[in-house]
Amino acid sequence: MTRIGCGRPARRGSRGNSGFTLLEVMVVVVILGILATVLVTQITGRIGIAQREATKAQIKQIESAVEEFKLLGRRYPENPEELLRKPGDFRGTWPDNGFLRGGDSAILDPWGKEFVYRKNPSGSERRIEIISLGADSQEGGEGEDEDIKNWEDKKNR
Repeated sequence: MTRIGCGRPARRGSRGNSGFTLLEVMVVVVILGILATVLVTQITGRIGIAQREATKAQIKQIESAVEEFKLLGRRYPENPEELLRKPGDFRGTWPDNGFLRGGDSAILDPWGKEFVYRKNPSGSERRIEIISLGADSQEGGEGEDEDIKNWEDKKNR
């Protein structure tokens, strides 16, 4: 009986394996791991910066709403919720959607915590204080955990 080949002569000494060695695969996995670590580090740092900048913008928005409330209602709000829902003793013209857009989330910082709001704080000449306690939700801290305060941003302008 005659055999019919596939048209290609077989190589002597060749195993016929056409894959990657374990060492090659491991080198690629290590390189991908290093790249992923660098990317995650870069992205995480930028997210923290973006959250801090968003917090500063949000504090300015709340501060403006407080001043508008004062102008129309002839007093400062007792708490940030009064910027969203008309208090019973409010004498001025109430805006259709309140003084802040975004509902209850408008008074939460990017970490999901309520801003600290103080009206006529003792020992201070400020009429109001609006503070985000940062990522750790505790006073003080550094980096992402550092508190963001409405009066400190004005000093840096």
